[in-house]
Amino acid sequence: AMQAERISGYGVDENACTFFKRAQLGRLLTGVDAIDRDEAVGAAGLNPGDTLELYGASGSGKTEVLLTCAMRCAMPAVWRTGEGPESVVATGGGDGSVVYVDADYHLTGHRLARMAQAQARALCGGSCPAADELVRTTLARLHVVRPRTATQLLASLLALPRALAAASAAADTVPCRLVILDSISAFFWQAHAATEARCNSAALRALRDLATDQNLVVMAARQALFARDNRHDDSAACSVWAEHVRFSFTIEADKAFAVESSGAEVRCSVIQRRTTNTQLQPAPKYACRFTEAGVECGRLVAL
Repeated sequence: AMQAERISGYGVDENACTFFKRAQLGRLLTGVDAIDRDEAVGAAGLNPGDTLELYGASGSGKTEVLLTCAMRCAMPAVWRTGEGPESVVATGGGDGSVVYVDADYHLTGHRLARMAQAQARALCGGSCPAADELVRTTLARLHVVRPRTATQLLASLLALPRALAAASAAADTVPCRLVILDSISAFFWQAHAATEARCNSAALRALRDLATDQNLVVMAARQALFARDNRHDDSAACSVWAEHVRFSFTIEADKAFAVESSGAEVRCSVIQRRTTNTQLQPAPKYACRFTEAGVECGRLVAL
């Protein structure tokens, strides 16, 4: 029955117009320089179909990075801040909708609103009706799913292709470009139950298929359950997901960059792409600050 449900959910309700809209999607800039400027990524954003993982301990900033990516994707590419042709500004937004699966329940509407307001006011030159409308437009493109079990996560991901196809049929909607799961580790504690373990693995396969079959960028956070040098570090990760992650970035809280020149304390982390044993040259590290408007990667850390 589960297999039949999966087949019925993929592509049956999609027409040719919707298919070509998905096929013509270009690269997606995340707004996080550590990702967008990475040489392995292509130094120009993520391609449709890419899968990216953020790996780090609790409190390292994974959710903040994902929220920054979601906000950049949902923001319109251009926006009118006033009267006249000179008032039309390029925002750098992805002009798409986002599905945010908040399995860890870290997402709050208050944080989303503050981030959207900070970005909109920076673009529009302060608080004004144009900035308020930009906030409303951006937030309307963010769709939040909150599963409580691995079974609910699986059901949500299987139903997503049909929901996206139905939404794409409307003339005034923007295509979905990004699916975020925060995090894939949310239900590992339930994996001792056979049914939940199977649902967890099936959900991660469905997440993988969203990237390949639906031409979407998929991003997910994964909790660092053990120390990085522990050989059992990846024991809880589903092999199905691990085998299909194209880019994996580690994020670590770093107190060395927690004080600015003004003396104010800010949350900071270091982001670095994980390399395989066959890659002798380590990837560069980026120092990231967490601000009201999201993540800022201000400088490159020397290797």
